[in-house]
Parts: sequence; structure tokens; C-alpha cells
Amino acid sequence: RAAEADAGGGSYARALLALFAKRRVAAVVVARSLPVVVWIAFFTYNSLIVTRLLGGTAFEAGLLAAVGNFVFAVAGSQAGRLTSALGSRFYPLFFGNVCLAVGLVFVLFAPGLAVALGGIAVAGVGFGVTLTLYRSMITGLAPSELRGGLVSLGAAGARVTATVTPIAMGATIAALEPSMGLPAAIQVAG
Repeated sequence: RAAEADAGGGSYARALLALFAKRRVAAVVVARSLPVVVWIAFFTYNSLIVTRLLGGTAFEAGLLAAVGNFVFAVAGSQAGRLTSALGSRFYPLFFGNVCLAVGLVFVLFAPGLAVALGGIAVAGVGFGVTLTLYRSMITGLAPSELRGGLVSLGAAGARVTATVTPIAMGATIAALEPSMGLPAAIQVAG
């Protein structure tokens, strides 16, 4: 029985890898991890952004995080409606990725908390829409017998991205800080 289970698991893994080897499938699975870079970058350095770049308080850092998460949740819940209204996932995904980038830039270069709040709200819209739609796309790319495995690959990729992003940003900030100072190093790394 153990040999049969191993053979079945091996054939499942081979079928999953064959599916992942298709360019479109691999592109969507990898793309599903990219919004995580922006979101984790923000949450990792939120307290430094608020206290060092904006001269704010820990409470204001918490407020910024809360606004981002609230907007992310609302936007994610409406991604399907937006897709239906526009008749395609392309425009919401494009719009969502633009929102992620523009929102993070506004947070990083905000002259004050109000602008940072607006920026994180825009980034939250982007994160909610992109994450929801990429997950939805992944489920549609696999036959039912491989769907769970493909969704797991997408989730695992996002977890790896969430692990590596703070390390890469920390290394970048550490390398740039001596020549630029901490605020500019955070802005460049972001």
C-alpha cells in the first residue's frame, strides 16, 4: 500500500509540475506573490515610516495599518463585482497593480500622516483587488483534481515572498543607510 500511495503522490506531483510548467499558469502563480511584496514591505517598515519619516507616533502607525487592512478587506470583497462590471479581470488587475505602486509611493514620500493615510488606502484597494483576483485566476487554471495543489503552490509562493521581502529590504536599507541616512534608505528600498 505504501508503494501505491507513493506512486499516486508521485503522479500527482508530476501532473502538478506539468501544469505549472505552462507559461500562463506559472505567470499567474508568480504574479499572485508580487502584491505581497508591497504589502509586506509596508507592514514591515510601517512603524519606521511613521515615526522616522513622518515624525508620528506608534498610535498613528497603528492607524495607518488599520486603514490599510480595512480598505484591503473591503476592496477584496468587491473584486468580483468590479470584474463583472468591467467584463474582464484585466482592467481590475491593471488598476489594482497601479494602486499598489502609487499608494506605496505616497506612503513613502508623504509629507504628513493625512497623505500617508490616503496612500495606504489606495494601496489597500490595490492589494485587495489583485490578491483576490489572482487567487480566483489560479483556481480557474487547474482541473478539479489539481486545483488544491495549484492553489497551494500560489500560497506557498506568497509565503516565501513574505519571508524574503523583509530580509531583502533590510539588507538594502543597511547598505544604503551609511551614505543616505535612514529615511532616504527606507524610501529607496521601498
